[in-house]
Amino acid sequence: MEKERTALLVAKEAQVELECERSRLLSEFIQSASHDLSTPLSIINTSVAVVERARDEQTRLRHVSTIKQTAQVLQTILERMFFIVKLESMVDTDRQPLILSSLVDTLLVSHAERAAQQQIQLSGEGIAGLPEISGHPAQMLRALQEILRNALQHTEPGGRVTVSGQVEAAQVVITITDTGSGISAEHIPRVFDRFYRVEQYRPLEDAHTGLGLSIAKKVIELHGGTITLDSAIQQGTTVKITLPVTPPG
Repeated sequence: MEKERTALLVAKEAQVELECERSRLLSEFIQSASHDLSTPLSIINTSVAVVERARDEQTRLRHVSTIKQTAQVLQTILERMFFIVKLESMVDTDRQPLILSSLVDTLLVSHAERAAQQQIQLSGEGIAGLPEISGHPAQMLRALQEILRNALQHTEPGGRVTVSGQVEAAQVVITITDTGSGISAEHIPRVFDRFYRVEQYRPLEDAHTGLGLSIAKKVIELHGGTITLDSAIQQGTTVKITLPVTPPG
């Protein structure tokens, strides 16, 4: 009887700790979200006030453009927040066969124009013949897109971004490597944290919300995989994703 009471007490304590942790994470999320939403809202309000007072057409058009651009950034932030919430409710029963080679091909094609505009060489290596995994195609594509967008965003014209794949034992490894500006060692442990930015004062028009890599990490972990990042200032960044291969039969 005493053992049952002890076990019940331990279970209750564990539940309380879990709820406290959930409450802490929710509080941090709301605090960070409020901070990130306040900047674009402030810009919109200021621009609206200028438009209302402006007498010349050029000034009005310039600030209307600012409003539209900032509203798009706001939409991006909100969409990513909603996506994270959606990920929290995903279940394994939603999984289906996922052909990684086709998924990576789609990824490369969809970002080819942007890479060309930025004068960045975007290429794939070892993609053909990548094995099948079990997963969520749309979510996995989204994770890879977030990482690739981040790579393109931090690579200068004339640089390279390479997406490569290989099989190691019962795992498939996808790496996205860039020759960009890189990240200093003190930032690397936090790059997957929600709302964390290496460049705290990056221009708003870049729509750099600090949610992209955290979205990617959550999706990869939902697929039973791992994601790591290795980087150095002015030496580029490599993001490595490891996923379990679907067993034959």
